[in-house]
Amino acid sequence: MSDVPKPSPFEISEEDKEKAIQYLAKVFPKKTLKEVYEISKKGYLDMYHMGFGMAVRNALRKGGFKFNDIALDGYWDELITEAARRTVEKR
Repeated sequence: MSDVPKPSPFEISEEDKEKAIQYLAKVFPKKTLKEVYEISKKGYLDMYHMGFGMAVRNALRKGGFKFNDIALDGYWDELITEAARRTVEKR
């Protein structure tokens, strides 16, 4: 038996987060990412969980990411916010 704990299916590894962030930055229009950036600075992104959050989760699924649904519910906003921040602050 191995003493290495098995990762929780409800978490996303840092490596997978990075891949997802890079993917989202490529597939969402820059205009959308700029809007996400502005909304997230005000702390309102969670209000978009059902609509825009579903678009983010579906984009990740379409991109081949096999994250647990519960994990996606908890991480979608962090992933798209970081993709937006990197895109907007890239200047």
